[in-house]
Amino acid sequence: MKIIDVSFNDINGGSFRTTVCHADSSFVPEKDKITSILQEEREKGLDTLAPYESFKERVEEVRAKLIGFLKEEKRKGKSRRSILKK
Repeated sequence: MKIIDVSFNDINGGSFRTTVCHADSSFVPEKDKITSILQEEREKGLDTLAPYESFKERVEEVRAKLIGFLKEEKRKGKSRRSILKK
């Protein structure tokens, strides 16, 4: 398989679509575009684990806060349904 094009959109906070084909296909890759995108990702450090580990930590913090909130509301005698109606 080979990548022949990449396009971006704003759906779900920013997504991209990759167009691929068989390696022996006659489709010509958008090499300059693909190279530019890969370079930009490297400059942002997206080729390392650091941004993904940071994201994981933020998700874990939000999860802990949500669980804490739900436990506190349950302790107060509130049901999940009543919490969601707020």
